[in-house]
Amino acid sequence: MCDNLVNNESEIQRILSIPIESDDEFADIGLSDDENFELPELFENDDRILNEAIDDSDNILNYPVYFSEENITNFGSSTSQSPIVIQIPSDVQSLPTASVSPASSFVSQIPISKNRRSTRKLIVSNNPKTKNIPKIKKLDPIWRKGNFSQNPEFIKFFGEKPMPDEIKEMKSPKEFFCYFFDNELLAHIAEQSTLYSTQQNPEKPNKITINDVRHFLGIITMMSIVHLPNTRSYWSENTHNKIIRNCMSVNVFENIRRYMHFNDNTLDLPRDNPNRDRVFKVRPLIDKLNKKFSSVPVEENLSLDEQLCPTKAVSYLKQYLPLKPHKWGYKLFVLCGVSGYGYNFEIYTGNENKEDERIIHHEPDFGATGNIVVRMTRMVPENVHHKLFFDNYYTSLPVMIYLEKKGIHTVGTFRRNRFPNVCLTDDRLLMKKDRGYSEECFTVVEDVPISAVAWKDNKVVHVSSTFVGELEKNVVSRFDKKKKTTVIVPRPKIIEVYNKHMGGVDLMDSMIGRYRIIMRSKKWYMKIFYHLVDMSIVNAWMLYKKVTKKPMKLAQFREQLAVELCQTEMEIKKKGRKTKESLEKQMLEELEKRKKRTPTAIIPSTQIRLDGHQHRIQFEKIRRVCKLPKCKFQSFAKCTKCDVFLCCNKERNCFDLFHYT
Repeated sequence: MCDNLVNNESEIQRILSIPIESDDEFADIGLSDDENFELPELFENDDRILNEAIDDSDNILNYPVYFSEENITNFGSSTSQSPIVIQIPSDVQSLPTASVSPASSFVSQIPISKNRRSTRKLIVSNNPKTKNIPKIKKLDPIWRKGNFSQNPEFIKFFGEKPMPDEIKEMKSPKEFFCYFFDNELLAHIAEQSTLYSTQQNPEKPNKITINDVRHFLGIITMMSIVHLPNTRSYWSENTHNKIIRNCMSVNVFENIRRYMHFNDNTLDLPRDNPNRDRVFKVRPLIDKLNKKFSSVPVEENLSLDEQLCPTKAVSYLKQYLPLKPHKWGYKLFVLCGVSGYGYNFEIYTGNENKEDERIIHHEPDFGATGNIVVRMTRMVPENVHHKLFFDNYYTSLPVMIYLEKKGIHTVGTFRRNRFPNVCLTDDRLLMKKDRGYSEECFTVVEDVPISAVAWKDNKVVHVSSTFVGELEKNVVSRFDKKKKTTVIVPRPKIIEVYNKHMGGVDLMDSMIGRYRIIMRSKKWYMKIFYHLVDMSIVNAWMLYKKVTKKPMKLAQFREQLAVELCQTEMEIKKKGRKTKESLEKQMLEELEKRKKRTPTAIIPSTQIRLDGHQHRIQFEKIRRVCKLPKCKFQSFAKCTKCDVFLCCNKERNCFDLFHYT
């Protein structure tokens, strides 16, 4: 750290000066002074508060701002290679949050201009609905060559919250999944499905209960890990699945799937109505799951990206994304943590950018892509220093400034045409540089520092951030085609941070794609329903591993979840009278079993064993070892639901001990 300090405010202003905008610029567009919008006073009081704090010279932190040697002369007459240091009070974080944000402390004490109101004027439309909502005007920042380095104390995350007690007490996969698909949501689905069946067939309505919906979810979850040619194959005599076949008949399953519904069609608006919700059929499901997903404490590092629900059905909602593994389908915007847990999602319909909704939340209009970021981050806590990562589809200067003022730091790749006046070398010249070459420039807009870095790898990569820059560099190994060997290439810090935390949505995509619910349907909303069930299962699996600290593979989690859902309050059907052919077949099966030893019976989960429903005794012709722990006797008695042998006689009653302890 250099001892040269720049304590003169005028010298600092000259080094990082931003041109003062004149009031005359509004004359070109025909606006009077009365139509100029001024931000609240909390932005105008920053200088006063910080100047009072700076008087305490014994409590100072040195905040370095590095400049490259070749451009140091652009900022003054000094030719020293030492870094310029701006003094920041160490107790800046103790100031009121509404007055100053720790993220903006980089230049908070630098007076941008004496007349700060002249640099804070925004244009307001004449629409009376948007009278109090500012619109973002075109920015014209001044970029400087140099290296940006943030003080770690100003971006330290302090938003960690403990897991709710309701989640901590969960133990089984079913409990974690039913936290999202709770009884309230299942009751709503059962009610709407029954209503829809009544509307379709009033003479013979199909009454669907909560238990039917729960069994339906268990069956489609089991189908996602056991693949057969068609749906009826799971009930076939030769290829049937025991769990599915014992849960319900194929006709009952197909009736439930036929009448599965989530909203009342009579309440939907006409298609030509501009206020119509295009995903009205699944809107209650989306709102309920978003509320449940966001109730879990939010991680420090978040990523925002697109997700695709694959389908080739004919629908106006279908999109084409050539860079996705499945190129055709319904597009979703998902906000995920670095672990892959999804906190918020939104289905793209082309009609989400509504002005009335922005008025309610007092949000400026950042355009279609910028408003997506604002909507998705509404549930993120402010001023606790979350880090948000996104790609060049969402990155823009106004959005980064808006989020930084809310205490949400951002990193994202960017398109050069969205960053006006950025003083980075042209891409054609950068491609002639050595691999690993990088350069950086920065600017300060509305007291928000923004860094822009260009790095030459296989191609030129442009990344921008409000909390990290090029330094400190690290190295990464790359394969050189000319030398046909692995070489070491320098890599900027901002690239390392971006690659480490950007893949949250892709991680969720990979986990959904491994065991996706694949079931054909002519109804577009059923495909979205299956996708949301997959998202809920992945989130439940994430919570299960985090809370229980038990390693469990996703396939095993889905299998156990399917069994618990299918066998919850399962009705045991009474067998009819057996025919001569069935008796002969049973005899042949018993002879085959005697030829080789049967495998050990699987002990059911605690949820099934202790549910106290439909556990009945059945006496078999053969006896097996009792499955009650520490019991070594053999018994002819067997539980029809748990499919295990248990002692049940005058001396020992292991059956009751097994099901009630």
